[in-house]
Amino acid sequence: MLNDSIKIILASLLLVVNPGTLVMAVDSPPNVVFILVDDLGWSDLGYMGSKIYETPNVDKLASEGMVLTDFYSGGPVCSPTRASIMTGRSTARTGISTFLITPDQDADYVTHALSLDEFTIGEAFKKNHYHTGYFGKWHLGYKQEDWVANQGFDVAIGGLTSKNAWKMAYPDREPPVDRLETLMFSPHHFTHMDDGPVNEYLTDRLANETIKFIRDHKEHPFLLFSLSIRCTHP
Repeated sequence: MLNDSIKIILASLLLVVNPGTLVMAVDSPPNVVFILVDDLGWSDLGYMGSKIYETPNVDKLASEGMVLTDFYSGGPVCSPTRASIMTGRSTARTGISTFLITPDQDADYVTHALSLDEFTIGEAFKKNHYHTGYFGKWHLGYKQEDWVANQGFDVAIGGLTSKNAWKMAYPDREPPVDRLETLMFSPHHFTHMDDGPVNEYLTDRLANETIKFIRDHKEHPFLLFSLSIRCTHP
């Protein structure tokens, strides 16, 4: 049985996907695409009045769907936001109320990874016979056992470039990078993604991976999480 938090998230997603009706045909469950963009300001989109940035595809989605403008965020930074989205729970209940660094550098009051005991939205969709995919940044634990593939996602590509993440994910290997920042052009050195051609743009790579997932699973209902990596960061 789904917990109440996940039920609320599922109902919200289905309402946004299909705002014209609250009733779905049992034999035609909707596909769900969830895009999370780090550091995107509310005024950075065309349909919100931006005079600087052009976002025609997002504007089209807004004109054809439902736009929600008043809500509470799980947190102002990456890790707690993702923890809340994954579980439907407040950050205090997940134990992740600020961004994670490493166990020896994290604040005393946080856990160091999203617990595998949490019932995630990925697991909820899989329980209802969906294919699930996750692409991009995962900032909810660095160890292999904490990777998103163990949280209800069939396909998981991305991770982090950070040397801290590499040291924990592959303790027997020398990190290929000596930095914490994401590399926008290949080699990206992501912990869970093979590098593409030299100078491959990270945003394009992740977009292509998500497109491939959609095409590969177009005959089956799917949940797709796509996490934009730094293309909106200053």
